[in-house]
Amino acid sequence: MTLKPIFIIFWTVFAGLFLFFFFPVFGYMFNGLPERATLNTPVKKIVFSIHILCGVVVYITAFLQFAPFIRNRHMKLHRQLGKLCVAFAMVCIATLYYLIYFGKNVGRPFWPSQYTATTFWLLFTLLAVYFARQKKILWHRRFMLSGFICAAYFVTVRLIDRFCMGIFNSLLKMTPRHY
Repeated sequence: MTLKPIFIIFWTVFAGLFLFFFFPVFGYMFNGLPERATLNTPVKKIVFSIHILCGVVVYITAFLQFAPFIRNRHMKLHRQLGKLCVAFAMVCIATLYYLIYFGKNVGRPFWPSQYTATTFWLLFTLLAVYFARQKKILWHRRFMLSGFICAAYFVTVRLIDRFCMGIFNSLLKMTPRHY
């Protein structure tokens, strides 16, 4: 199998999953967040909306950044989209830190993984920018890919939550002890 079909399959599946999870979230922006999210103040709604919109820009520009038909043939566009992607990623990361902290009534057990993924996303993105400026393109690519993997964590974790938690719950179900 060549890389082109793999590229097409990956991005089709990723885009499909992204849209599957995006539409309910998009509804939150207009209908309000669930009460359990504890994000229903005006400031939190604005931060949430900014985060979602920046995330959409990051995912779209990431596709274009990783697409060889853009990256290899249109270097100026690749650089401009890269700057856009990094700028929106920084806003997305900052708002994500805010949302994780103030959404503390939801998913406390997930804080370590969310903070870790967000911190690695920030670190890898900054390292990718550093290596791009140093003209070390192989390292730049590696760190941009690593940063995208961290950003994709937030889509992947929703996939696991929606479709796989039943499997994990049944595997880890504790049997009552008889004393």
